[in-house]
Amino acid sequence: MEKTVAQLLREAAAALEENQQGNNQRQGNNQQQGSNQQQGSNQQQESDQQQRSNQQQQPPDRTVERRANRGKFLFPLLANKDAGEDAVLQIKDCPDTDVTDMVCLVIVRRDRQMAQLRTGLKDTGLVKMLKERPELAAVLFPRCAEAEMEPQMITERIIWPEPDSDEEDDIEDYCSAAAYLRQYISSASSSQLRELVEFWTGWTVLPDELHVSVDKDLMFPVASTCFMTLKIPAKCRSYAEFFQNISAAVSSTECGFGRV
Repeated sequence: MEKTVAQLLREAAAALEENQQGNNQRQGNNQQQGSNQQQGSNQQQESDQQQRSNQQQQPPDRTVERRANRGKFLFPLLANKDAGEDAVLQIKDCPDTDVTDMVCLVIVRRDRQMAQLRTGLKDTGLVKMLKERPELAAVLFPRCAEAEMEPQMITERIIWPEPDSDEEDDIEDYCSAAAYLRQYISSASSSQLRELVEFWTGWTVLPDELHVSVDKDLMFPVASTCFMTLKIPAKCRSYAEFFQNISAAVSSTECGFGRV
């Protein structure tokens, strides 16, 4: 059926109207997208301004200032301008609270004892002698870590254990364990002996007495430093096994093997 002129005009008007609606919708979407972009840009600018404001309000780092103050406090102790004068500092001169607390704990609490030591050194003439000959300080006040230690210094202080029973096996175990320990002490170097004493007593200064006990249930030596007692295992089949066990125990003094 052929369409009339009126129908063709109506279809053309409808097509134009639909095309106009599509254009309007696309234009609205573009405007909305541009508005969203502008809003995001404004939010980013506000965030940057807020961050800069927070940075300006944040207090400055005091680490550099504290280090500088610490250097000002300790410098007179390290650099003595006048050889005949000592630097005199008071605790109030220190601006660093960490250094102040450390000085109070280490020095101020021991002020009376330090004054007595100072008086004793002056009365005996040691201060004058050390000023004239500073190299004698290492001889008069040797470091414990550098002191030479000999086997006889340890063996003469040992109080050896006695068997608790009269059975031959127990007596043999006690005697062999004591012999292994004596052999280890007699063949050890000075540094090994210092490590043994430190494991035994908790420090490198020899006490008046050193106690030894033998335990059948132990595999490795155990030290009770408060009682200056070294407990050694009784069931070692050879000196090589005993040497390996006691060396492992003695070398662990820094990490706390045994009971301190």
